[in-house]
Amino acid sequence: MTHPSTLTQEITLLQEQQETLDVLLNWTQILSTTTTTTTTTTSTDEGFRVTVQSIKYVVYGAFTPIFCILGMVGNVLAVVTWNRPALRSSTGRFLSAQAVSDFGVLLMWMLTLSTRTWAPSLDQNVVYATFFSYVGLPFYHFFVHCSVWITLAITVERYIMVCWATHARSLCGEKQARVGIVIIVISSLIGNIPHFLIYAVAPHDPHGNDVIAGPVLKRTDFGTGLSVLIYDLYISCISLIAVPWFSVLFFNYKIVSKIASSNRLMVDKKSSDASLKAKKTEWQITRLLLAVTFTYLSVMGPYCLIQIAVIIHEAGVDPYLRVIAVNITKAGYVLNSSLNFFLYCMMGRRFRRELKIMLGIALSEEDMTSVYTTSSTGTANQSGNSKESIGVAKK
Repeated sequence: MTHPSTLTQEITLLQEQQETLDVLLNWTQILSTTTTTTTTTTSTDEGFRVTVQSIKYVVYGAFTPIFCILGMVGNVLAVVTWNRPALRSSTGRFLSAQAVSDFGVLLMWMLTLSTRTWAPSLDQNVVYATFFSYVGLPFYHFFVHCSVWITLAITVERYIMVCWATHARSLCGEKQARVGIVIIVISSLIGNIPHFLIYAVAPHDPHGNDVIAGPVLKRTDFGTGLSVLIYDLYISCISLIAVPWFSVLFFNYKIVSKIASSNRLMVDKKSSDASLKAKKTEWQITRLLLAVTFTYLSVMGPYCLIQIAVIIHEAGVDPYLRVIAVNITKAGYVLNSSLNFFLYCMMGRRFRRELKIMLGIALSEEDMTSVYTTSSTGTANQSGNSKESIGVAKK
């Protein structure tokens, strides 16, 4: 079947197809409106275009860059801290990988969405258009996929440790964590191959000028055809938004329910101090990870629900309002990738301590032991010298 080259031809063709494909078209029309500006002649559409551009400038150009900068610094500190010897574990491996992915999300967001908002003329620059087509956009989606699925992996691991404690030793080691991370990275890279084919660079000036008249960045035939509609539905919406979001929600519900029932049992059961201390440490880690995953559910929930509403094309919902809502709630990606470090600092006692030691604000246990030993030795020597002085005085 030959793909139509214009949106009008797509609409004409898809109206003759099944209802499912018609739904796909409706959803993609809304989604594509959030990334491209359509020239219209009516005053209503022109006013809508100005409104969307204003929202994009506030969200992409003013609000999210602040979180991007803070989040990138925080993610660098998180990677270094989680790889310290005292925090090395399967959970630490996952959280380190998530921090790397979040750093990539924030960096690519700045270099694509924020930069194009600040300087729209970059679409006429051959170098930037090449970067956006083959690095910026594809790897932004790659890092988003990695971050989302690592969040799900962290949730599943904690579910096993809490609900399947007898199998945790064999299923939740550092080796298994590394294998899981590699699988997520490879699958995310393969799953995002079509993003390398959506945009291309228009033929530039034969004289070699970097900047030419008219936009250099353009969508390819694949980027405007039916294939990309199906790809966006099954990859971007179902596998990236709906499945991970509802899976994290389900596993968190099971974890919280298990912890609540365990706490009720412990009320009437006496445990040793060592057992209580181990359970307390485990609960602190679980509480930290629950905070991370519930934050993901909170900031990504609105975007998830709006995308689902766009797919099913609910009657009575203004498509213009959908476009505005998608542009606003899409900032959830930035919030999710920038807030984790601050959650670690607020709720992770061991993380805070290791971070302070790394920054030179606190002493490690070895240093404290050395200081205590030196202090005790000095006190003993001082006491011995005092006794000798008293003996000499008596003589």
